[in-house]
Amino acid sequence: MPLRVIALFLLLSAAASSASSGTIAGTVVDGRGIPIPQATIYLTVEMGGCPSTVAAADSAGRFQFAGAEPGRYRVKAAKVGYVTQEFGEREKGTPGFGATIILTPSAPSANVEITLHHAAQIGGTVYDEDGKALAGGYVFFDNPEVTSQAFFARTGAQGDYWVADLPPGRYYISARRFSEQAHQVVGDRWYYPGTTDKNLATLVALSENRAAVDVRFGRRQDPPGVFLVRTHQGVPVARAVVTVYRKAEASWRHHDVLRTGADGRVAIRTLPAGEYFAYVSELPPPLSSWRDENADAGSIERYAKRFRVAPDQAAVTIDFPVSAGLVLSGSFRMKSGGPPATPHTISLDLLTTPKIPELTGSMSFLIKPARLENEGFLIQGMRPNEPYLLREFHGDHLKPFAIVEIRLDGNTLRGDDIVLSAEAAPHTLEVILDHAAVISGSVASGLKSRSVTARRITGEAPAALHAELTKTEVVNRRFVFRGLPPGTYEVSVPGRERTLEVQVGAGETVEVTLD
Repeated sequence: MPLRVIALFLLLSAAASSASSGTIAGTVVDGRGIPIPQATIYLTVEMGGCPSTVAAADSAGRFQFAGAEPGRYRVKAAKVGYVTQEFGEREKGTPGFGATIILTPSAPSANVEITLHHAAQIGGTVYDEDGKALAGGYVFFDNPEVTSQAFFARTGAQGDYWVADLPPGRYYISARRFSEQAHQVVGDRWYYPGTTDKNLATLVALSENRAAVDVRFGRRQDPPGVFLVRTHQGVPVARAVVTVYRKAEASWRHHDVLRTGADGRVAIRTLPAGEYFAYVSELPPPLSSWRDENADAGSIERYAKRFRVAPDQAAVTIDFPVSAGLVLSGSFRMKSGGPPATPHTISLDLLTTPKIPELTGSMSFLIKPARLENEGFLIQGMRPNEPYLLREFHGDHLKPFAIVEIRLDGNTLRGDDIVLSAEAAPHTLEVILDHAAVISGSVASGLKSRSVTARRITGEAPAALHAELTKTEVVNRRFVFRGLPPGTYEVSVPGRERTLEVQVGAGETVEVTLD
């Protein structure tokens, strides 16, 4: 096959280089440009979840994160009395998407400025149906004009709450109980001044001047729906997750997620008249989710139970008898032999999502490892003859490892779903890792592209986990691909036929320029 290296793209360094660390620094200021001291700064690796590093700004509002490796980052600042703000949000003082910061070996540093605006402050007390202060409840603040960010607070021992970081605006204020046993909010949502009907609630205007609002629950209501999850032997199942969908016109849409208590029961109190279905989406091991084996595999009835709610009807009770599923034991090892380098963390989830034509979204069944260590894992509760997708894997937030092979019961999988047979137990899964590769670089000023793609053309990698085509964002003319399986890639700008062929080995970083 001819080498497709075109003059449009110039590879500056064909030799792999080690990933040198860099620095992200900046300043926190208010709306007038005056530095804000002692603000809390969060540095997050993009796609990494929780903040990787937390620091405090000094007396001049300055902060610095040293030792940042090439990758994609976000920076957020917070301080009591100010609206929490992420660098590069579209509008200061309102929720929105922040800007990505990209570090590469050729451009290892970045300097940013984050503007914090004064926040609205509100406090009050929540009272239950008996007029008693509700301790440990949750208070929610919903701005109907801004739907991309939710605010909430938890009440103290005397039912009191206080929030000091709300963007000024008009809010619906509501409260719900919290069940320590179920570890989730439960019961009706009561809106200020005391209604479960959002259409009858009062919008409260909040500004920098502290407001006081009490939320009072009204008369107790009977739940229109009760779900029971128990084994075929009648043993209640606690902490089972029940997901409810509602029929809207010609499709099904997500309605609520519930978790059972110690008695295996959970009630839902907000069910307008209509048609619904409910299914058990997650169970503690070794149990597996309910199925109707007599129903068609492409229908909702196989995976969920339908029910209807009519005005003034008695409560609907849905019973889900469940049983133990199959066990999948597995291990991680490096391609070169032996366990992965320590310390590290690896997450492994198996997800199966039935394809239902009229369903909006996905009906997912998540099975998490019951035990996870450096070398081995154990997954319980899988169903026989159902396809499972290995959904998530990362060594750490910067993805130093890549999966290069998966073996199920000794057979190598190449993009195939994981399907277990009830007759062939026990089942074993080998996850073989290699040090991940990095391709980073920059695009010339003449290329006005917002993204760059990398297409893998050679190299070991299960197709289900590592798509052949990967896209990444271009920020300040920089880009970076992390967590790549070693191999050869075509790097290009979308919409242009010409490509650059880049070969990168295990644990290597290759720096390129697209010209």
